[in-house]
Amino acid sequence: MSDRIECLDEANAEFANLERAARWLAAADRPVAVVGRGSLRAGATAALLELCARVPRLRVASTPGAKGVFPERHPQALGVWGFSGHAAASEAVIGSDVLLIVGSRLLEQSSGDWHPRLLGPGVVRIDLEAARLMTQTDQSIALCGDARRLLTSINCCIAMGAPPAALAAGAPSGHPAIARFARAGDEDCLVKPQGLFAVLSQVAQDVPICTDAGNAMCWAIEWLVRDRPGDFQVSLDWGTMGFALPAAIGVSLARGAKPVIAVTGDGSMAMAGGDLHTAVELELPLLVVVLNDGGAGMVREGCRAWFGEDAVPSPDYRHKLNFAAYARAFGAHAEIVTSCSHFEAQLRRALERPTPTLFDVQVDPSEVPAAVRQRIKGLTPELRQFTSRTGGGMC
Repeated sequence: MSDRIECLDEANAEFANLERAARWLAAADRPVAVVGRGSLRAGATAALLELCARVPRLRVASTPGAKGVFPERHPQALGVWGFSGHAAASEAVIGSDVLLIVGSRLLEQSSGDWHPRLLGPGVVRIDLEAARLMTQTDQSIALCGDARRLLTSINCCIAMGAPPAALAAGAPSGHPAIARFARAGDEDCLVKPQGLFAVLSQVAQDVPICTDAGNAMCWAIEWLVRDRPGDFQVSLDWGTMGFALPAAIGVSLARGAKPVIAVTGDGSMAMAGGDLHTAVELELPLLVVVLNDGGAGMVREGCRAWFGEDAVPSPDYRHKLNFAAYARAFGAHAEIVTSCSHFEAQLRRALERPTPTLFDVQVDPSEVPAAVRQRIKGLTPELRQFTSRTGGGMC
């Protein structure tokens, strides 16, 4: 009998918190949701879209590892919050009066370096694991459970109790969450990574993309547009180099040998390039995009920032790698790419090809991802005292 009473008390407490969360979201002037990979695993996209329809003022950002769990072309999308994220998302999260956090561990890269707003008033946090939830107060709400179920319940509470007039205000501006890069021209002999990801976003918008650690990951999080859950895979927590190619093989096999794109750097490809032979043997329609800048680009910028020019041995390669020749030796089709227009034309052809294609993209090494500049700034002596906190991860 006591167990039954305890269960009823817990159910009543959860319902009261769901109603409270619904009231907060419906009445907020600047509500923002940050959705993590827990939303992806729970299949919560439809519930998030319904919540946006019920609360038109709500804006939605994803953590880096959850790109696509909320469509990034949706008018209420903000892009990515956290590592390599977007200014609009950061401004909205920091300025929110109600902040809904769904299925994120809020580790360093997925929390804006543990931004204090996450501990401020008006936070509603949903997570499957109770240990991750904060202590509930009058100014915060903690909901433990499946993200899709709890969001569906919040939608029901809003439908039953929120005044329709209050929900009708605050239509989205319609500005895209991720800006389109339009400065790459055919006169360039080196490809701007921003332009390359604009091409991928347009031509391969329905093709899953797996991305390696390093600059490739930074460019992808910032400039790639994803609209479907599961269409963006990146190695979380450990930042594993050599992840993209074998991951793309696995995704292609899991989806019935459908086209999948692996985006990698020259350093990662040098580590795991042999897996291309597996894709050739399996005759998978795999596309491998190698951002070839002739060295370890992320290391290069870190060395320059910390030690100055030429203070340490150069991370650039003395012999730039020819991945097109490497791929052809395995039996794959290969193209050396020196312009975005060339890449777009060859990408369209490759998506129709039933066997692997590798693009050896000659990218401009002078282009540095915003995330790398931000990370270098965060590791300067003045801010180094704040970098001893444990925990990484982008979900």
